[in-house]
Amino acid sequence: TTTEGLSNDLVYSILEDKKGVFWIATAKGQSLFKDRKFLPIPKELAPLSELMLRCMIMDSKGHLHFGTNKGAFVYDGQYLKELKELNEKNVLGIYEDKEENFWYGTAGSGAFIYNGGRKIRNLTTKDGLTHNSCNAFIEGKNGETYIATESHLNVLLNNTISVFPLPAPENAKQNVRSLTYDKKGNIWLGTWDCGIYKIEDKKTTRYAKNEGLTVDGVYCFLEDTEGNYWIGT
Repeated sequence: TTTEGLSNDLVYSILEDKKGVFWIATAKGQSLFKDRKFLPIPKELAPLSELMLRCMIMDSKGHLHFGTNKGAFVYDGQYLKELKELNEKNVLGIYEDKEENFWYGTAGSGAFIYNGGRKIRNLTTKDGLTHNSCNAFIEGKNGETYIATESHLNVLLNNTISVFPLPAPENAKQNVRSLTYDKKGNIWLGTWDCGIYKIEDKKTTRYAKNEGLTVDGVYCFLEDTEGNYWIGT
């Protein structure tokens, strides 16, 4: 928490780099954590210190990408650069697919797909999305792409978008906030009001307060190199 040195108690995203450092994106900048202590933030990232960091990934080249309430940024270890090609500035999710396309989820304008700084496509409710606020993306094992929206988990396959059924309480909004794989190849979902889901082949399991979570609102999930689970709420 902030008592121990976290930049903010609202955690949106967590990742572990090759050096074993945990990068924690919060509602007010980022924190670095290793060996049970917080580390200094690189001075190049100072412009992000007051921003709401809604998402964060490390791409195939080892560069860090940040989605914020003021746009998308890339950090190559030396310089921080804004992705000015993306007009939508409230970025909720970023994902790099197998073809090195970057997917950007936005608050209200759907999902944008870019390659080399060139826009390929913009997916919205007109294409079948259940909501134009997109929080996360992940590729499945059979050519499909899962899209986490503010209302239901969507699946894009063969240019068609459908809804993935999740067991949920009655009247639950099913606002899916995050998507990630564990080491066994299972997909984990963090949601706004339904806790965590694990998709294991054709079986979907829900974990909520009754299973030990302190709250049902989960922003992110990470399995670290030692097999520990990190849950951002």
